[in-house]
Amino acid sequence: MITIIDVLTYIAKKLSSANIPYAYGVWQDAVSYPYFVGDYAETEYRYEDNFSSGTFTLNGWARGSGGEITLLAANAVIKKLFENDIYNNNEHTFFIHYIGCQNIPTGEEELYRISITIYIKEWKGD
Repeated sequence: MITIIDVLTYIAKKLSSANIPYAYGVWQDAVSYPYFVGDYAETEYRYEDNFSSGTFTLNGWARGSGGEITLLAANAVIKKLFENDIYNNNEHTFFIHYIGCQNIPTGEEELYRISITIYIKEWKGD
């Protein structure tokens, strides 16, 4: 049986294979820019067609000249990775879909942040 933990691990492996520095929850390594931290929010509502959903948010930070461009380049890679991705087995199917990216002001000079939203939809078999 696939769980959301398996899906988050799958996402982490795809980010790693694309050389996107990533951690779930909290960045614990030495800070080296850019880096990305993800979190997941689950929606418990079960729809008529037996699916539930959640949102994976990936926050990226970069510092210095060109930091904004570095983040936007990483966003383009992430968008391609998760445009319409499917992860499944016989019991569960997860549709992983890139939703969008937003620049978020940090209030610090030359520190840049983006927030990338990825939608995860789960279907369970009978």
